[in-house]
Amino acid sequence: MMHTHFDNIGTADRLARFVLGAILIAMIFSPNFNSTWVSLLSIYPIMTAIMAWDPIYAYLQKLASNKSAKQPTLSHATA
Repeated sequence: MMHTHFDNIGTADRLARFVLGAILIAMIFSPNFNSTWVSLLSIYPIMTAIMAWDPIYAYLQKLASNKSAKQPTLSHATA
């Protein structure tokens, strides 16, 4: 797989997303299961696995970096 500097999903996470998306798609064809929400929910993990980029991860990483930038650093003065 080709990795770019925009990737924020690892290989194991991508594989897990493909598996989850495939399970959700398989549930659509089950005779006992009737929900259009599952088909809509299956799009997100498959698309993020294909793109190797998750907008929720990117947003949370941005929040974490902004929070750490605002915290003052402690300086240790030596006597």
